[in-house]
Amino acid sequence: MNKYEEAWKNVSMMVGKSMSDLKELVERATPKKVVYDETNDMDICCNCGGNVYHHQHTNNCGDCGQALDWGDEE
Repeated sequence: MNKYEEAWKNVSMMVGKSMSDLKELVERATPKKVVYDETNDMDICCNCGGNVYHHQHTNNCGDCGQALDWGDEE
């Protein structure tokens, strides 16, 4: 669990109600694996489906801001 997920857990327990905007920010700040589309030979953001460029290894999707995890590439 990263620091953002831990903070979300603590805040939601204190407040006791849904805070969807904060949850969305936590999800976007948590790096997620890039999806490789073999058919089109390109990397895709797992959140919005936008193209991300392998050769640039950007930390975030340029379309939606999702944090990207390039680790353990196959």
